[in-house]
Amino acid sequence: MLQKRVEENKFLLTPEQRIALFEAKVARALDHIRQGYAQEGMNLLREEFMLNPTDWKIHYHTGIAWRIIGDFDKAIHSYKQAVNFCPDNFMNHYGLGIAYQLKSDFPNALQSLIQAHNLDKTSVEVLNSLGMTYKKIGDI
Repeated sequence: MLQKRVEENKFLLTPEQRIALFEAKVARALDHIRQGYAQEGMNLLREEFMLNPTDWKIHYHTGIAWRIIGDFDKAIHSYKQAVNFCPDNFMNHYGLGIAYQLKSDFPNALQSLIQAHNLDKTSVEVLNSLGMTYKKIGDI
């Protein structure tokens, strides 16, 4: 009941409160999906998407959700949308690269991971994923 009232008054919240509410809803959605309640989790993400269709964060988190569910084509689509809305965020490119890896599309994975590395040269996760991708391609 309290959650519903907060949602109804979302536009009365401060920007910090809206961010906290968004993060809590995304965390809840991903928890639902990890626990096997994919429909409930995707419904929560869909609600946020309806409120913020051009926010890269909702596309990024939707990509994570599709990856957890195992629909890599939809994950790739969501990550591409995140990249379109925020091309300078290395996590968007990293997520896209991982989705390509999971689909065994290593040339596209490599391209996305190189872009992620160009944006953040300190990310250990990106470096590890780049190494794995080069190994799969046979370049190391």
